[in-house]
Amino acid sequence: MTTHNWQHIKPIILFVRHIGERVQQIIFISRAELSELWLGVTTALWGAWLMLPAKSFETASSFTLMGRIANEDVWGMIACIIGMAKVIAVIQGNVRWRKLIALCGVSFWIMVVVPSAIACPFSPGTINYSSLLALNMLIFFNLSWKEQR
Repeated sequence: MTTHNWQHIKPIILFVRHIGERVQQIIFISRAELSELWLGVTTALWGAWLMLPAKSFETASSFTLMGRIANEDVWGMIACIIGMAKVIAVIQGNVRWRKLIALCGVSFWIMVVVPSAIACPFSPGTINYSSLLALNMLIFFNLSWKEQR
């Protein structure tokens, strides 16, 4: 009968425990980080939806101009990368990375809002994308203020 040396597994257990404590802190204590986490998940899911073979850009006039800038798969990959990076940065807790990714999010949502607003200014999509842009900007300015303190 062999005995297992638990010392090899201990760092993994401690890491998983740390991640669990950090997620618990984000959900129950910090509303700003929870908003940031929600924004990351929303952005990643929107990007995943764009990468589906549904040809989303052919269904709405607000996407037509975006389709001229880049293929919907490219838009989807960029959104997934930004969203997943935001989730990882929030869990990690590094303010500089969160600020950099928030700036990437602001840039991305500006590139989504402008063509959408030009094509169809009062569509629900334009209003929704504008609110995601505003939340990204708020997070960026909040993190800038936090970094200066």
